Amino acid sequence: MRISSSGNVGIGTANPIYQAHINGTGQTTAALTDAGNKGGTLYLQDIGGSGGNGGAIMFGDGHGNFAAIKSLLTNGGPNALGDLAFSTRNATGDTALTERMRISAGGSVGIGTATPLTKIHINGPALFGDGGASTQPYIRALNGLSSATTPDYTWWNNDQAGIFHPAGNVVGVTTAGLERLRVDASGNVGIGTTSPSAPLSVTGNNGTFGTQAFFSVGAGSGVGIGGNGTYGSLQGMTSANGTATALNINPNGGNVGIGTTVPQAPLSIAKLSSGAEVVGLHLTNPSGNPIVNGTGIAIDLDPLGNMGSRSAQIAGVSSGNSSNQTDLVFRVSSTNTPTEAMRVRHNGYVGIGTTNPLALL
Repeated sequence: MRISSSGNVGIGTANPIYQAHINGTGQTTAALTDAGNKGGTLYLQDIGGSGGNGGAIMFGDGHGNFAAIKSLLTNGGPNALGDLAFSTRNATGDTALTERMRISAGGSVGIGTATPLTKIHINGPALFGDGGASTQPYIRALNGLSSATTPDYTWWNNDQAGIFHPAGNVVGVTTAGLERLRVDASGNVGIGTTSPSAPLSVTGNNGTFGTQAFFSVGAGSGVGIGGNGTYGSLQGMTSANGTATALNINPNGGNVGIGTTVPQAPLSIAKLSSGAEVVGLHLTNPSGNPIVNGTGIAIDLDPLGNMGSRSAQIAGVSSGNSSNQTDLVFRVSSTNTPTEAMRVRHNGYVGIGTTNPLALL
């Protein structure tokens, strides 16, 4: 050992360049062994043998100490086990340091806890990332419940967008400080609602048709699902808040059932009303008032798929200025334009070859 003229102490060196300078041949691995070389090693030993005993290093300045690293015995005897604790002073009025981080004998790291249960165990809020550069993402983990304005997991400089924990076994997604999506304890997903009652519940109002969900294969037209609070709607749309467009149902085949789960034809309509007559199909041309003679609505029967070309029609046509005067018209076609073949007037008269029968037939 040498003490230089400048007051430096050297152990294993004749030329100490630090106040305490230890020089020697040590081990070449972090997994130090009891039988290996001990050179270049500082050994701090607490002669006590109780739990918590162990050597320590204190750090301080001219005012006193403010940080420390301490070993703590957890299992005595030969080849003893122990933890390593890192502590700092919390406030100027504190007379003791507060443990901040611990590395357990098993290699688990605890921050805010002295008993880490996993490789990294954080008790309390946490920030992962540099927390400074706006281009760098980070994760902020909060302890306990959180809200849409202070989510648990978020990004730097955009801390009102992320994932939060509003209640037990519930996960929420927020943007701009507003909840957008929630998954509840039963697995139901809610968009626009905090109490989803089905596997997927969507609530909201967008566009002319009150669209709540819009499905499209790309930038083109698609189908919107929504409602106005009184009835639901299924609408072909040019975009989520665009204009109406054609809606194809089962374009590649398959029967459609309304009021039935077993449709027997391309369109099957059923309504249960035992002992009473019901209207199963209602067609209308709501042209408004005043009623114009000749206004009507028709069913087109087209065997060739050429709407209006060589087709037959059955139509309901207004035959006066009263909403109660409607004729039933039958049209057939031998050319490109269906022509009237028979008419049943509103008064019950039937005309064949005439649009104005003057007798029952």
